[in-house]
This record gives sequence, C-alpha cells and structure tokens, in this order.
Amino acid sequence: MIAQSSTQPFPPFVATHGDVAISAAFKWLRRVPHRKWLGLVDAPIDLALPPLPEQAIAGSFAWPVRRGASEARALNIYTAFLEQPDQGELFNRYLDALRSLRLRLSPRDFEAWRAHMAGWEIEILIRDDAAPRGVRLCEFNGLELADLDTAADRLAHLPRDVPEVPLVFQADDSADIDQPWALFGEHGYATPDQIVIDYVDYDDPDDSAPGTLRRIAVDREWFVSAFAHAAHQIVENMHRVAEVTAPDALH
Repeated sequence: MIAQSSTQPFPPFVATHGDVAISAAFKWLRRVPHRKWLGLVDAPIDLALPPLPEQAIAGSFAWPVRRGASEARALNIYTAFLEQPDQGELFNRYLDALRSLRLRLSPRDFEAWRAHMAGWEIEILIRDDAAPRGVRLCEFNGLELADLDTAADRLAHLPRDVPEVPLVFQADDSADIDQPWALFGEHGYATPDQIVIDYVDYDDPDDSAPGTLRRIAVDREWFVSAFAHAAHQIVENMHRVAEVTAPDALH
C-alpha cells in the first residue's frame, strides 16, 4: 500500500479510526493478451473502461503470459471508491466489459481467464512515523473468499463476558487444517472493548528478525463493523463477477 504523505499516510478510500485503518481492494482485469491471424499478430484486448483517478487505485500489476504477446494487466481498486454515490454504474461497466470480452474470445480462452477477472485483498494499516513509509501493514490471514464471511461472523459473535477471546480460524479436518490459526497478524484476541493484534510488518526489513512483534489495540465496535462492511462488499462483488462469467451465463 502506498502512503500518501508523512502527515497523512493513509490512502483516501479506507476506513479509519485514529491510527488504524482497514483497506479493502478489488481486482479488475484491464488487458488480456491476444493474437489474431493464426497467431501472427499481437492484438491485446483492453477492456472498455473509463480512466480512474490515481487515488482510487490501490495497486497495478502486469505479468507475462506467453512469448511474443503483450503482458496481461490488472488493477486493485478500493472498494470504498466503488461505493461513492457518483460511481454507482462503474462496477456495472466492468461487468459489461467482461461480457464483451466473452464475445471476443473463444470459450476455451475465456474460461482460462476467468480466474483473473476478480480478486481481493484486505489489509490493516497502522500509522507509525518510524515506519519507512509512515504506515505499517498487518495481514489478514484468510486465503479463500469464504474466509471473509467466516472472519466477519467470528468477530460479530465474540462473547463479551470473557476477558480475552482468541481471534482464530478453527481447525478443519476436511481441509487438512489440524489446528487453529490467527485471523490477523501472528495472533490476537478480543477484550470486551478492544481488538488486540500482534503482528509482523513484513514490508519493513527491520521486522524480519525472529521474534519481532508489534501490537495494535483498536476499538472493538469500530473494527468489527468496518471489517464486516469491507468483507461484505468484496464477497458481493466477487459473486457478481462469478455470475456474469459463469459458463452458462449466456443461456
């Protein structure tokens, strides 16, 4: 995550509470490598989308697909930007662009690109003037989309009459997970009033030493609400893309 400045390190489209922010972003595919005329001509397909303001973009990336073809390109866009009143149709335009892409690719090629048409990330950002960029990063440890709902549900139903409740995903024998693991950072717990997380800032080389842990403590009500909202937006957007790009979506 790129800091804005030393005095305001948080990006504009994140949920903030004091020195802590929750950042949520959604992946948009922007360019698909493509060749025509029996593969002789490089003709990449740029999805028909409007230009986006720089502050709406959480990150951009490109990756090679095959020799002699243009790179694939994608953006991570802050979900809070997509929620702005004047951006109500922007996500629908992305869905329309995916529908148009289906018409330009063979069914086989379209299916191969489905996994790249949507993605997500949630991060906890912590203001710290001593950090290289004025902000530190605490990771959310969910790996699958379902982990977002699981984590939000776990946070929402934490008991209030227990001094410290561990913040963990439960062991799951069916998924070959034999022990609980932390929702965030290295480990954490909830008190009746706070969410406390110990973490390693892997973006800071000085934090790579074994045993180096940092701690944040943030208002419980705010954290639970902000995380649930971000998780809900991501899950909803992922499902909308899945519906539009499903193999039977044209029938």
